[in-house]
Amino acid sequence: MKNEIAIFVLLISLCSCKAVDIDSLVPSDSLPQANALPPVEIVLDPSVEMSFPTTSRYTGRQASTSTVYTPQFGFNSKNHLKVTGINATQVHVPAVAAGTANHPQMYELARRTFDRHVRSMIDLNLPKSNAKIHCKVIDTDFERNFIWSVPTLLTLGVSTMFGVPCSYYDADVELELEIIDPRKGSLAVYSASGKGEAYSACYWGYSQLPNPSPSQYPGLPNEESHVPTVRAALVLAMSDALKKITSQVQDDSETLREKLGV
Repeated sequence: MKNEIAIFVLLISLCSCKAVDIDSLVPSDSLPQANALPPVEIVLDPSVEMSFPTTSRYTGRQASTSTVYTPQFGFNSKNHLKVTGINATQVHVPAVAAGTANHPQMYELARRTFDRHVRSMIDLNLPKSNAKIHCKVIDTDFERNFIWSVPTLLTLGVSTMFGVPCSYYDADVELELEIIDPRKGSLAVYSASGKGEAYSACYWGYSQLPNPSPSQYPGLPNEESHVPTVRAALVLAMSDALKKITSQVQDDSETLREKLGV
């Protein structure tokens, strides 16, 4: 019975990470009606797909064998859970030929994040404008921080069962929004940098494994971009940058509304 309980707790801890939910990561607050812009068309620059590509080429790899070490759990005389040993398992990694991987998830997250924030600047009750909001990604970067890996290694992964993070990602995104009128040309350009941070943790954090399956992206150079923690960090960074741009638009709303004929 004790072993069954230990296995159940371990399985629960491994399967209890959050999914990336755009509704919880991106706020839906709108500009005050007096500062809102008329409905405009949202246009995504090709830089968005370049930064969050829907397909990638990956190189092949040869077959190999690796050893995976997992802790073995048991109970002491006081019925306290403890690590009783280490299991070593030989895992065969099959050969993979070079090819192309499809992964539209990141692009869709970027598109929806842009769409949500731009629509928060718009008042649908105003007459539709012929202007367009051109959304552009200037730069993106993310980095994994291993500081939380220390307690994970020291406890052989037991700390993660109690919600202690095993790692987290920092993301930096620089965005640009340009409002363009077909007749008047560029009306305004706004840019801002944003930062996002997301943790890999059981129960309250995100998974650090590629989603839906690492096997779908074998040898992919940017495989990390499919990790839910990375996605969450990038969306939070984009949201942070777009909040700053929204604030700039609000400060400049009187001039913009006049240019747009409101």
